[in-house]
Amino acid sequence: MPREGGLRRVIRQTSLYAIGNVAVKASGLILAPLYLNTALLPADAYGQLVLLEATAQVAIPVAGLGLATGMLRFMSEPEERRSPAIAFTTLILTLVLAVSAFVLLWFAAHILGGFLLDDRSNTLLPRLMAGYAALKVVSTVPYMLLRVRERAGWYAISMIAEWTVLVAGVLYFLAVAQRGLEGVLIAYVASAAVSAFAMSLFMLTHVEWRFNRRLVGRLLRFGVPLVLSAFAGLFLNVGDRYILKYLTDAETVGVYGWATRLGGAINMFFVQSFQLAFTVIGLKTIGIGNRSLYRRTFRHYTIWTGWAVLGLSLLSYDLTLLLVELFGVDPYYLQADVMVLPVALGFMGYGVYIVVNNVLYATNLTHIIGLNVVTAATANLVLNFALIPYLGALGAALATTLSYGLLALLTALIAEKQIHVGYPWRILVIVVVLVIGLYVPGYMTTYWETLPRLSLRLFLIGIYIPLILITGLYGREDLQKGIEWIRDARESKGGGGA
Repeated sequence: MPREGGLRRVIRQTSLYAIGNVAVKASGLILAPLYLNTALLPADAYGQLVLLEATAQVAIPVAGLGLATGMLRFMSEPEERRSPAIAFTTLILTLVLAVSAFVLLWFAAHILGGFLLDDRSNTLLPRLMAGYAALKVVSTVPYMLLRVRERAGWYAISMIAEWTVLVAGVLYFLAVAQRGLEGVLIAYVASAAVSAFAMSLFMLTHVEWRFNRRLVGRLLRFGVPLVLSAFAGLFLNVGDRYILKYLTDAETVGVYGWATRLGGAINMFFVQSFQLAFTVIGLKTIGIGNRSLYRRTFRHYTIWTGWAVLGLSLLSYDLTLLLVELFGVDPYYLQADVMVLPVALGFMGYGVYIVVNNVLYATNLTHIIGLNVVTAATANLVLNFALIPYLGALGAALATTLSYGLLALLTALIAEKQIHVGYPWRILVIVVVLVIGLYVPGYMTTYWETLPRLSLRLFLIGIYIPLILITGLYGREDLQKGIEWIRDARESKGGGGA
């Protein structure tokens, strides 16, 4: 184990993972002037892109059968119990699954075309989506190996390289060649292909080429129960797009898609980056009884992610307005503003779920994980059909927020019975109240002039900091520890420390 403390490792690696995830999210923001420009990509085509992306997000973990997560679990075991063949066996098995998934989706292209695009004869776009998904399935294994070995820097570099190919491809095929949605998907496939090839080649030079058939059953027994969880979890995340398409139209899906891209910044910058670091470190530390790491992580994650949720929600309107004024983006997308807060809060709730769910991974209760996610996804389905007819896309956003809250609550109740951690739930309640309480007066300024609107909203974002002190979320001792920690980190860097 590295000498660096658990929480510091989580924060340091989260920061590095965030660099890679920022690149991914930045691609969506950098390319927004193209995606939202109806001369290049009509509003219904952007909605179809959102649906195709959602389908790929579902296909990737389902086709992977949870094998990469199984590799993480078993490579986190003590060295004497760890098989040197786990990595190579997982890669080969995943490659077989990826090819099988691609073939299946290839032949189902006309069905997907009819459902997603209202055109059964349009099989090219679903097949491009299938190729992208299959390539991403292969990439999950080498990316997971970097996580297991805590090579967060290399992970970030790899993500940035993939992002570079994607942005260049979209710029060419959409803006220069003007091939519309087809061009965007070609760029997706190209970026995934470069990543899958390069990452697999890298992995094959750093692991033993040993295939162990006995490990196949062990990996499948751990991973297959996660498929149901993955499928339900992704329906929880993206299923509302399909329901919106069924109850409304592709244009509404497009507006909601833009809201989820904005609110998804919380997912990319905080939740996913945090998950990449904490899942590994948390599994390694819970086995030696380090429960304080879970409590401290819960506390700091909640406080600072809450601040990010507030800032993003209050600035999203002006960000979209800037795109409208500078790049000719259709003002239609300004409607996404009101949906950003519930979307962002939902992702924040998912981060809480990650913390408490790690205990179930550690105790091998993957079937309980699946049951919890299925329950939350079912609630999400019911809430979407109940709210969308009255609130439109906002109803979909609220349904997702409530469902993620239910998922975190169910998981916490079960996990605490397995290993009692004692999470500070009071902090979560106070943070949510602060975020909503500060957001409401800011939202009421939507139709003000730009300068006074931004001035008040920036003031509301800034006042969050003294309020976390006034409400007791942080005290004087916490400030002293923070100052000491920053000082130690600077001294460590200055002295060339690890």
